[in-house]
Amino acid sequence: MVVATLVDVSERRRLHELTRRAGVQLEKRVRERTAELEAALSSNESLLRDIEAQRMALEQLSREDPLTGLSNRRDFERRFAEEILRAERLATTLCAAMLDIDHFKSVNDRFGHTVGDNVLQQVASLIRGQIRAIDLLARYGGEEFALVMPATGPGEAQNLCERIRKAFHTFAWTTIHPELCKPITISVGLGAWRPGLSARCVLDEADRNLHIAKRGRDRLVQPGAQTQLQPG
Repeated sequence: MVVATLVDVSERRRLHELTRRAGVQLEKRVRERTAELEAALSSNESLLRDIEAQRMALEQLSREDPLTGLSNRRDFERRFAEEILRAERLATTLCAAMLDIDHFKSVNDRFGHTVGDNVLQQVASLIRGQIRAIDLLARYGGEEFALVMPATGPGEAQNLCERIRKAFHTFAWTTIHPELCKPITISVGLGAWRPGLSARCVLDEADRNLHIAKRGRDRLVQPGAQTQLQPG
């Protein structure tokens, strides 16, 4: 006697093939979605980098003079106030100077604003070349510059500013324009911080002394004494 069992596996094979195809499609969709997410993540990271770069650029613009690359007035006043607090905390000396280019309007009127801008850039470079890393220099407005000298007494500040003033006499201004035969000069007024004084008070003293210096041009007037120093 023979006993046989017949099983129809065609349905099982069909289901197995459907399952396999579904798995392949699912794997394909997973790969595609993963690629989309990676692309989106990369795009977002690039966008975030762009946003951060723009934020930093805007922050720099808010505190930097675009022509000279120096601190602008707003940034200078903020940092000067911080230096006052540091001087009070450490009981150190501090001086400030206001520096103004003599007869700058005549440079603009005679040679044009492009030459005037070049002069301003060179002035910034000359001053930077004489000061220390701890000093704070800013373009305060127009042709006027402001300088803070931490841990510096009036005598030291006078010597430093005299070096700046004399550097204007030795620079070859004809490299900017052939008709700039006479040296561009600056007038300087100094102010000295004392305990209890605000940054505004020190700058006001420096500004008063600058106005005295401007009466003769190419001069430096010290804090307190308000005497004029002859050009060296």
